Amino acid sequence: MFASGSGESRVFGQGIYTFGFCLDIASGVSGRVSPRGLDTLPPKLSYSPLKVIVTPETSVTVHRRDLFDARFQLISSGVLDVEPSPSAEATASDLEFVSAPSDLVPGLYEGGLKTWECSLDLIKCLHGFLSDGLENNEEASPSRGRAIRGKNILDVGCGTALPSVYLLQEILNISPPGYGDRSKTTIHLQDYNRSVFELVTLPNIILAWYHSLASQSYCASLPPPSPTDQDQGDEFEIELSPELLGAFTASLSEHHVEFRFFTGSWASLADALPIIHESDMERQNDQPLYDLVFTSETIYRLESLPSLIRLLRAGTSTSSQSSVAETPERLRTLSSLSISQSPRCLVAAKLLYFGVGGGVDSFVQQVEQQGGKVQTVWEENEGLWRRIMRIEWV
Repeated sequence: MFASGSGESRVFGQGIYTFGFCLDIASGVSGRVSPRGLDTLPPKLSYSPLKVIVTPETSVTVHRRDLFDARFQLISSGVLDVEPSPSAEATASDLEFVSAPSDLVPGLYEGGLKTWECSLDLIKCLHGFLSDGLENNEEASPSRGRAIRGKNILDVGCGTALPSVYLLQEILNISPPGYGDRSKTTIHLQDYNRSVFELVTLPNIILAWYHSLASQSYCASLPPPSPTDQDQGDEFEIELSPELLGAFTASLSEHHVEFRFFTGSWASLADALPIIHESDMERQNDQPLYDLVFTSETIYRLESLPSLIRLLRAGTSTSSQSSVAETPERLRTLSSLSISQSPRCLVAAKLLYFGVGGGVDSFVQQVEQQGGKVQTVWEENEGLWRRIMRIEWV
């Protein structure tokens, strides 16, 4: 179990751990949460940039840890000890799913190490509604960051967490909140496997900071790269020194950003959400727990849909729901997705998951049976048919 910084920490499902910025609203005293979980990181990270084309004229770049680097970390962490320890047994299990030929190992691994297509679709959609009403120029980026700052966000089945990585980049590319501004951005991430957090999610979050404006002062303190380091093509490496990790956590504190990581099932998290948010003094009783909830590639298994839908509803249902008229365009009503009109619940998925039974039709049917309304806000009809849906509860 990892401490949450203030108050009592409880375990739901398999566990919770927290790091980042913590603000005591009642006393106005701020402090940094002890960054437990950072001790699972390797000395260095190998990573690659990933360019996402969001419009024909615009792209954004996110950075992700290389999978071979995660495999190397597991192999070198003592799994071949003569007398295996409990941690070595856990590492052996992790290595099994990292090296598995299948993306799904029921009861063990749910595909969190892979970058799935629909997570990149979510980046396109998030970029679109954060940019809505802005001109396509350099001044638009700070406005995107301000649009998301101070919000409560839940990334369900996050895996590599690239949509959350993108949002964090936008937040860290603007100036920190001013003196007396106590607004806090909370990003909660859920995945079935804790090892996914340690191997790819947390490294990718650090990479988002490293390639943002928030890291400029730290990077300026480093010696210039050698000619060999400069000539790496698309392969990059950073050393996770205590100084780097200290600068990283300090930036989260300065920007009032807090992360919490939840491992285990969707059902256990849905049950726990009211307790997790019981200390949120700024939230009104009739407000949803989150301003923005999103998930990608999580509707592939029919038997898992009820617990997934229950979690989505627990995070975004509210006593007063606004209705949005449907429109026939491919990228529909982006203005209606503005997170100033909370909550927003987005589900990105392929139309059909061959071999496992799930897909959009079965998901929509179950949502509607539980009183939800589904609206398509983005579609891709070439190659793999994919869709992003907005869920409302009526």
